[in-house]
Amino acid sequence: MKRLEGKPLGTREHEAWQYLVQGLTSKETAKKMKIAEQTVITMRKIVYAKLGVRNLAEAIGRWYQEK
Repeated sequence: MKRLEGKPLGTREHEAWQYLVQGLTSKETAKKMKIAEQTVITMRKIVYAKLGVRNLAEAIGRWYQEK
């Protein structure tokens, strides 16, 4: 998924990123977004690839850089 790095997040990807940064689980995020939990898990991998991060801690750091 490295070729995704630097590409902008879609609206739903950004929404999922927001929930994950807030500490919601994949299951909780799926419920809020009205999508399957597996979709959130896949979306998280795509978000990490687009942001060029490896884990949630790095994703949170990126969130605060972007604000």
